[in-house]
Amino acid sequence: MAKIKKYLLIILVLAAIFVGVVFSLSNEDAVQLDLIVIKTPPVDVSLLVISAFGVGLILGMMVTGLAFLKRKVVGPKAKAPKSGQSLATNS
Repeated sequence: MAKIKKYLLIILVLAAIFVGVVFSLSNEDAVQLDLIVIKTPPVDVSLLVISAFGVGLILGMMVTGLAFLKRKVVGPKAKAPKSGQSLATNS
């Protein structure tokens, strides 16, 4: 089973590299990005898209990691009282 997982991972990585190369080769047009205060020199569209994907991937991993650490430090949320129960014990 471990060998199958290893081979599937290798195939998945090779497929991702292949898709990335094909994407880069099919999007060679240079564009100039206007960021209101500055303008970038002409850059390939594929570089911009792959960079945006990478930044989003890293930010998503950071946010997920922070949420995981918070849950590990604080613990799972306490269960909310049922609608029929009162929060006060001395009624």
